Amino acid sequence: MSRIRLEPMTQAQYSDFMEAIVPPYVAERAAADHVSAEVAERYARHSTRGSCPRAIARPAIVSYGSFDRRR
Repeated sequence: MSRIRLEPMTQAQYSDFMEAIVPPYVAERAAADHVSAEVAERYARHSTRGSCPRAIARPAIVSYGSFDRRR
């Protein structure tokens, strides 16, 4: 039986998560908005910086990760 637990992410885990999701987001924004990757990256970094990092520090908004206990 799999034992998956859900727990708040640490700041390091959250940073790794953001580094994994920002590049595809940038590519999609660039294509959708018909702008350069540089412009799309500035937009992506600005938009995620404005709301996401606070999720780690605020008790009412918590970013969760799932972890398999077998590992």
